[in-house]
Amino acid sequence: MAFTLPTAAAVEKLIADLVAVVEQEREKAAERKRLGLKVEKGKGDASALYGVAGSIPDKSIVSRLAVGFLDTLYLT
Repeated sequence: MAFTLPTAAAVEKLIADLVAVVEQEREKAAERKRLGLKVEKGKGDASALYGVAGSIPDKSIVSRLAVGFLDTLYLT
C-alpha cells in the first residue's frame, strides 16, 4: 500500500482493521490448537506481487489494475 494524500485520512481505520484481523487470526489459531488440529505458521492465501508487472506480456493489464486501484482510493 502506498501512503498518499487520499489514503492519509484512512490510516486510523487501516490500523484498527489490521488489529482486528490479527486478533481474529489469533483466535482461529487458538481454537484450532484447542481442538487438537495443526496450527500452521507462515502460511496464507496471499502472495507478493511487487515487481510482477515487469514479467506480464500484456502491459495493458498493469494499466487497468493501476486505474482500478486509484479509482478505489478516490471512492472513500
